[in-house]
Amino acid sequence: MCEELKTIVIDEIEYDDKEKLLGFLAEQLDFPEYFGMNYDAFSDCLGDVFTPLKLVFVSHGDAISAEPVRIVHEIASQIAEDKSSMSVEVYPAGTLQAIDTCNGDDMGECYE
Repeated sequence: MCEELKTIVIDEIEYDDKEKLLGFLAEQLDFPEYFGMNYDAFSDCLGDVFTPLKLVFVSHGDAISAEPVRIVHEIASQIAEDKSSMSVEVYPAGTLQAIDTCNGDDMGECYE
């Protein structure tokens, strides 16, 4: 049995504010109370997440244009390069299909 995959969807229209985006991610990822609400602290805390994680970014153009979302995407992508338990994906708005999760029933294998 595998550990459940946590999937977080980040729409650049909804999270175009740094504090709102980092607050949302801190809550979703159970960051510690001392989380500093800045990009360096986000990088440090995201690197300490060991449960399987998929971050799905929704763009409303050819690329992510909202600065806070673009920066978080860059940070997460760099961390995901070294973590087999983490993936980062980008979908254009309107094309996001069902998101795979690993709950033991829907997938035969754990996310890797």
